Amino acid sequence: MAKNKLGLVLSGGGACGAYEAGVIHTLAKMGFNPKVISGASIGALNGVILASTRSMKKAAKNLEILWRGLDREEILCFRRNRGYKRPLSLASLQLLLSQVKGDSLLEAVKYNYGEAWESFSEKNKEYFAVLDETPIESILKSAINFRKISRWREFYVSVFPGSEGLLGAVKDIFHWVFSDRKSEFFRVNSLRPDEVITVLKASSALPLAYPGQEFQGQFYRDGGLGGSTGNTPIEPVVRAGCTHVIVVVLADEAQIDPGSWTGLKMAVIKPSTSILRKGNLRATLDFSQERIARLLALGKEDAWRCRELWELKADLLAGRPFAKLVDVILHGGNPLSKSDS
Repeated sequence: MAKNKLGLVLSGGGACGAYEAGVIHTLAKMGFNPKVISGASIGALNGVILASTRSMKKAAKNLEILWRGLDREEILCFRRNRGYKRPLSLASLQLLLSQVKGDSLLEAVKYNYGEAWESFSEKNKEYFAVLDETPIESILKSAINFRKISRWREFYVSVFPGSEGLLGAVKDIFHWVFSDRKSEFFRVNSLRPDEVITVLKASSALPLAYPGQEFQGQFYRDGGLGGSTGNTPIEPVVRAGCTHVIVVVLADEAQIDPGSWTGLKMAVIKPSTSILRKGNLRATLDFSQERIARLLALGKEDAWRCRELWELKADLLAGRPFAKLVDVILHGGNPLSKSDS
């Protein structure tokens, strides 16, 4: 009989990733200890903290401290690029993303930035973005323990093979809308520390917002652009031989069918209250501490109330101490009563 192997999948969703930190707090409290982790975008940034920390409880604590200490102004730092003749703002970026279903997006981009295009430096043309990724890089470097990278949990990151420059970012948004290109997955355990940082920045490089990254001769952006399989990277943990998987999704429209993965036992944790809809940049980039606190609390509560999660726990504990206790919690009754003994 194959030995049980638990995987954890963390979806992308920007600031909504605080919800995942809340879920992880409950997973640690329940005694879950995933051996394989995969993530897209913010899920990859959360996932690397778990992958590089031996203790699940310590990782959960570190994640919550990190989220509660985020500085909104620091995270949403605008890039200082000369040549822009129109002001850059999150509002203007949201307007662009709200037009993703038509040619008006390309026209809006040309209207806002096209007139200054010729005055951009070659680097600005290649890595066009509104926001600066340097603060995120600094946080990652200070939070990740690279000294024991060979001992990390098995960790995969979703990235999207994109196109360079301003118009390339627009093309990648169209690929996202029509889901006509898939993301790729990198196993980061064998990479150098600088390569890990590059892949993580690529996975969270939302087009127009953050600059894409070049890695191994290919230009990459946000892993969530590759449709549901890219934004919720279940495939890598299946290939890694996981028998049980916990999947955390953030977006309203995300639909995960456990039955489509033959022989895989799965628990899907999803927000009980809407926190993210496709194209909603405000929800993606709202790093206010008030909202982060709400998302942390919601994630903790939703995970604790997830029946599938308790069923997964019971299956993993089958034949071991406390399995009976979990079964009683699932089906009601007093775990200490004689009738249940």
